[in-house]
Amino acid sequence: MLQFSHLIKNNKLDLLQIESISDTIYYGTGLNSIILDSNHTPISLKHTAEYINTYLPDYIINFSSFMKDIITNHKDDFYIYPAIYDFFYITILFNVDNNYYGSLLLGPYLDSEMSEHTLNQIIHSNSIPISYKNKLKNFYNTLPILDSNRRYHIYQLVISLLVNKELSQNEFIINDSNLDVKFHNHIKLFNNNYTFETQFLENISKGNIKKVMSLYERYIHPCYFKNKHISYLRTNKNHAIELVTLISRSTITGYIDPEQALLLANNCLNEIEETTSTDKLIAIIQSFIINSTNSVLDSSNISHKNIIKNATKYMENHFSEIVKLEDVSNHVNLSTNYFSSLFKQELNISFANYLNQVRIKESQHLLITTDYTILDIAISVGFKNQNYFTTIFHKISKMTPKQYRMCNTK
Repeated sequence: MLQFSHLIKNNKLDLLQIESISDTIYYGTGLNSIILDSNHTPISLKHTAEYINTYLPDYIINFSSFMKDIITNHKDDFYIYPAIYDFFYITILFNVDNNYYGSLLLGPYLDSEMSEHTLNQIIHSNSIPISYKNKLKNFYNTLPILDSNRRYHIYQLVISLLVNKELSQNEFIINDSNLDVKFHNHIKLFNNNYTFETQFLENISKGNIKKVMSLYERYIHPCYFKNKHISYLRTNKNHAIELVTLISRSTITGYIDPEQALLLANNCLNEIEETTSTDKLIAIIQSFIINSTNSVLDSSNISHKNIIKNATKYMENHFSEIVKLEDVSNHVNLSTNYFSSLFKQELNISFANYLNQVRIKESQHLLITTDYTILDIAISVGFKNQNYFTTIFHKISKMTPKQYRMCNTK
């Protein structure tokens, strides 16, 4: 159990101190926060979007039952609270000497991009007017997407902020006449390193091994492994782990299968932890860089399935919008003509026809499960004209939307 006694004042949460910490979390991670008292009543909402209170006022309606189970059956401090609208909150319980004083919710966030189909289900199951869909979609598009790796690092930051004493303003005062010059020199160095690091990662995602190794030797290696003394081994291992994480993400961007990228990374991380010198550590990293870059090159020569998978996922998550061939080709970093040809080659259907099939499939679901008008459904799935929607629907379904609804509902 973490120690939160310094956050309790007069037998209640020290609201000012927790709000100050919440501000730091918000500006460091972008996560909004809700502070609740021991009765699970919100007593402070920091940076929370106004829209969530206007259109989703009951977003934590089941929080009391969730907390009752947690407090009764579990002893940990951190949990993930799944709200009823398919978003989540990182939840921190303030328990001191077996007394529950309240909780801090950080979010909302998504664990993956919100699909159009899921959004339609949320709207229907919660009786939200279909006219709110665009506003609701815009709201979900503002939510951060946190994978397990990012959540882990956020946990570490939050624990550090909550457990350690907050610095006072006086502790930030530094008297150094050369500070401004040093600061600007540091920023200049950081920007240069960031630029080369970005180039390094981009070339990994393209499988350009020659350019990758050139950038590594000239800029990345000197930046990440400055000191080889044994006393710096742990620091160098931490830098290596950071580099492995960045490289893995770049290989996935280069359309390596995520499971393959994860396997490569895990094997490398095990080697990093077992090594006993920085020289051996550097050799491990160099081997990982070469293998990762070559895996991108091999993948691009063998198959384009992941590119098409990424493209179709984009279409399925945005079909209610104006989706152009150029938009999707830009999303997968291919020229429009090449992407169009590749799409037809891999799926044996044109881009436009596939998009229409996705839209009609969703409209079929809405016709059966909702009482929305045909015009509302047409607009909801990306058609601006009901007559054109009906024409495409009939072409694919061999009947009109009205006939389809009558045939498939009791």
